[in-house]
Amino acid sequence: MILNKHNSNWGRHTMSGGNQDGCFICLDSSPSPMQSGCACRDAAGFAHIECRVKAVEALVQRKGENQWWYTCQTCKQVFTGPMCLGLAKAWCLRVCERAEEDLERLEATNNLAISLSGQGKYAEAEEMQREVLVARKRVLGTEHPYTLTSANNLAVSLSRQGKYAEAEEMQREVLVARKRVLGAEHPATLASANNLATCLSGQGKYAEAEEMLHEVLTARKRVLGAEHSSTLVTANNLAISLKSQKKHAEAIEMQRAVLEVQKRVLGAEHPDTLTTANDLGTSLSVQGKLVEAEEMLREVLAARKRVLEAEHPSTLITASHLAISFSRQGKHAEAEGIYHEVLAVRKRVLGVEHPSTLTTAHNLASSLSDQGKLAEAEGIYHEVLAARKRVLGVEHPHTLKTASNLASSLSRQGKHAQVEETEREVSACRKRAVEGSGACADASKRRK
Repeated sequence: MILNKHNSNWGRHTMSGGNQDGCFICLDSSPSPMQSGCACRDAAGFAHIECRVKAVEALVQRKGENQWWYTCQTCKQVFTGPMCLGLAKAWCLRVCERAEEDLERLEATNNLAISLSGQGKYAEAEEMQREVLVARKRVLGTEHPYTLTSANNLAVSLSRQGKYAEAEEMQREVLVARKRVLGAEHPATLASANNLATCLSGQGKYAEAEEMLHEVLTARKRVLGAEHSSTLVTANNLAISLKSQKKHAEAIEMQRAVLEVQKRVLGAEHPDTLTTANDLGTSLSVQGKLVEAEEMLREVLAARKRVLEAEHPSTLITASHLAISFSRQGKHAEAEGIYHEVLAVRKRVLGVEHPSTLTTAHNLASSLSDQGKLAEAEGIYHEVLAARKRVLGVEHPHTLKTASNLASSLSRQGKHAQVEETEREVSACRKRAVEGSGACADASKRRK
């Protein structure tokens, strides 16, 4: 599904929140320019895609470096959001008439796939990344750094779709190869280790993920610096792993520190900053700091709608977390309304059995149960439990949480025989999980 001149609309994408003072390149305010999604602030961050494309073409011609298609020459941070996608499509159009195995065409296509993944279009990105990976293996060899980059990026897209087993296997292979080819502390090797740890966390292997993230964080501080954007991402990932193991105070302290640096280095509405703010809001909610959590999550939700759009997976994450905060404050009707909306969108955008979709369904059932709608909650719990067993496995913390909640719902309806059966199954699975991995903490009711 390589982009061609007939299916491109890169120049027609608009974004809310445009700067009426004008594009910093051409100075015109019509059409409204968009935020570049890098770390440039205020007026310096707003431009028309067409103006950015012309500037990049001139810069690439002068310096001979393709990195300027995805890196801002001013702040040296990568573009994100619609600007990133627009530039990626423009680059692909520039080289789309070349042979399929042309190295720049493969590089441009790989970059477009990354941009699509960043916009939440994971399936489309996966298809494109598989094509690039096959071509790079054929042209460059299986252990060429560019081939390994394609494999890493494909694994990330798989993980974001909840295909954890396949993603983990691929990330482990890439990590071993990158250590051998590039060295243990090469930035690309550390990126693979960070991504593998994230994949492990998604499977409930929190202790293993925490250990790996500690190592990556130490190395990234040494190699890249404490305030590098990649170092800050790893620090936030580590905080998430800590929270998943109920180390809430430690997680909050780390997230506050990361958020402060990201606001200063990247800006308050950079996607990385918003991710950390979202995760901090979730941690505060779990700690019972509900007023602060709700305020922070409302701010993040408004910003993500503005920066990423309303149906972006990250925006849906924040909406779901805000609903959880409402539930913890006893605002069950408000929470239920949000869950219904998020669930409908996630089914359409991510699929019925995506882990995030199942988490939303689980949380909806919890909200219904809290309102005494036990029969309706029970029906949803049964569906989610069956799907989580299929998708995540019977010993995954999320599967066990759904089983436990189902048992509680059954008990409140006086269905004691079914309760005993469910509780025996949960007990056996917990025992196997402890014996197998040592990670047995329940996941809180949050979107993964």
